[in-house]
Amino acid sequence: MSQRHVASLPILRDGDLVGIFTERDMLQRVVARGVDPATTAVSQVMTPSPITVDADLTGFEAVRTMHERGVRHLVVTGLGGTGYGIISIRDFPTSELATFEREIEFEERVWEER
Repeated sequence: MSQRHVASLPILRDGDLVGIFTERDMLQRVVARGVDPATTAVSQVMTPSPITVDADLTGFEAVRTMHERGVRHLVVTGLGGTGYGIISIRDFPTSELATFEREIEFEERVWEER
């Protein structure tokens, strides 16, 4: 992850998505617990059954999903022959993210009033 400058990786078993491993997983499940990363299988410290979204999802919908589910990364499916991808909250410019967040807050207020 460090060599490729990525913050998360989809974890596959026999081509099927079984988890996601993120920087947060590394900090909370490895470093904070004193687990030896050289001898620990990723399957023991990954987040199982990650949240997935289809490649056709809009940026707004992806950010809303991250906001609602309290995550910073989503696994993207439906990419044809390329398999899986990852979208991160960091993929959105700060100005765009602020706009999305205002829209989400407005949407939540509207639904609360009903």
